[in-house]
Amino acid sequence: MKITFGKHAGKSSEEVVLKHGSYAKWVLEQTDAGSGLASLHADLKRLVASLMRSPS
Repeated sequence: MKITFGKHAGKSSEEVVLKHGSYAKWVLEQTDAGSGLASLHADLKRLVASLMRSPS
């Protein structure tokens, strides 16, 4: 997904996971997020789970 808000606007969720891990971690720690952040949270969670399942 393309991020449309904040400091990382215009970046993809994949780029955020790979290059901006501290931000991805922060998003994943948010439990009471607004709609935009909630969508990003769900997408990052999906991406991280996919990476965890992938063979090395």
